[in-house]
Amino acid sequence: MLSSDLTYEFLDDLAVAVDEGTLSPDAELSRSVVASRIGPLVELMMLHAQSRWPRSVMENIKEGRFQDFMTALRARRNLWIGANGTIGFMRLGEDYGDDEETRWTSFGLKSDKAMQTVGLPAGLAGQLVGATKELHSNVYEHSERSRSGIVAFAVHKKMAEFIVADSGIGVLASLRTNPVHTGLQRDGEALHLALQPGVSRYASDPTRGHGFDLMFTGLLNHGSKLRFRSGTAAVTIDGLAKGNPVPIIRDRPALPGFLIGVDCHATGRSGRRIVGCT
Repeated sequence: MLSSDLTYEFLDDLAVAVDEGTLSPDAELSRSVVASRIGPLVELMMLHAQSRWPRSVMENIKEGRFQDFMTALRARRNLWIGANGTIGFMRLGEDYGDDEETRWTSFGLKSDKAMQTVGLPAGLAGQLVGATKELHSNVYEHSERSRSGIVAFAVHKKMAEFIVADSGIGVLASLRTNPVHTGLQRDGEALHLALQPGVSRYASDPTRGHGFDLMFTGLLNHGSKLRFRSGTAAVTIDGLAKGNPVPIIRDRPALPGFLIGVDCHATGRSGRRIVGCT
């Protein structure tokens, strides 16, 4: 059987087909789908928890070399690093026995080392780890369900990816707790707004809402690809594309919570500026 790569784009097409009923309960894919990134697998797990996908479809989606990662994730391990040190995740919340900062230090050191082994400069690897920590803090501040949160990393040939995800209230509901943003109606609008400087769920606090734009501008300057997923929307920004990268917003089937996926290449283009997010 021929196989396809489980990319975010392929996952979006499958999710739409499931949501619209195009894939019946006994439907089968014409080819197997094999994961080459952890991000789409984590997003698939979240989608599958929201609406059960046909078993025949799920059986044709192969986890490939990430089988141990997904097994440990489904088993709700609190901190797991693969045997070769190139992949791992950490669950958030205080329910796992170990001190949060101790677990984070271990996770951060291992992910930093892994990223440098595939050619990312030490400064960029450190920036990625710092961005992950900032986003992991946001899960506690915004999701209202921090125990559902995970941070994960994986390195591939000359690139690294990290994921921060939770099954909390999502970006739209979070922003609407701020009286300034109670009129927001659409997830795409909320996602795009959340990337703007000074936008936060916290009213009248000028120190809030400046993390995303600074953090992701820096990553895009290194040629990263970013994906933001919450509710019925996905926002993608491609720092490798020609011209200044711009957010592209698309309607997608509902996903509870918030997922951020970053692919960062060791040989990205520098000096880039993110339009609409700075």
